Amino acid sequence: MALAFGRFVFDAGRHQLLADGTDVHLSLKAFALLTLLLDERPWVVTKSEIHQGVWPGVFVSDSTLNSVVAELRSALGESAHDPVFIRTVHGVGYAFAREATDPDTAAVPPAPPADCWLAAGERRIPLQEGEHIVGRECHAAVPIDDLSVSRRHARLVVTGGRATVEDLGSKNGTFVGGMPTTGQVALEDGARIQFGAAVLTFRTLAAPASTPTVA
Repeated sequence: MALAFGRFVFDAGRHQLLADGTDVHLSLKAFALLTLLLDERPWVVTKSEIHQGVWPGVFVSDSTLNSVVAELRSALGESAHDPVFIRTVHGVGYAFAREATDPDTAAVPPAPPADCWLAAGERRIPLQEGEHIVGRECHAAVPIDDLSVSRRHARLVVTGGRATVEDLGSKNGTFVGGMPTTGQVALEDGARIQFGAAVLTFRTLAAPASTPTVA
């Protein structure tokens, strides 16, 4: 079963959740909960039914269920105070609250080509217009799996093919060209950015205009 909702595509057969074409990590229990809620949409699934469907034959506390719901909400970019997809029915259970359709008939539009990107060896991370959080969180726009990198390490902002980087109070700092950053630092094509011990190179197609010749 493949379903599209918002910017997501869910594929039960492949055990995969995509956001704008990129894999979203979910634990086995969070994926099972999402599957159950999608299967039963738009009806409410009681806590008892969730326990039976996600933890068959095993007793778990409500706090365990709450943590799995919180994980799922985080993966979908929402919170209990600002729900988008998962509706809480207090004292009863949860329901999937949005339309979900065949992805072949509701294709997620492709992201426009990026004028900026980060390069790390063979890896290339496109940077669309807007804000990008760099960090060790699996849901960060620029995830870096390195223990020297904080969970929310730095912020990259791209505007009109130009970019700035700003450290977010990380433990091991953010450096551009070997210099520690203070506030927002403008990035030039080829700039080496160090997040903790991880080094990436900023590249952009927006080159500065050439200096005109004065007659």
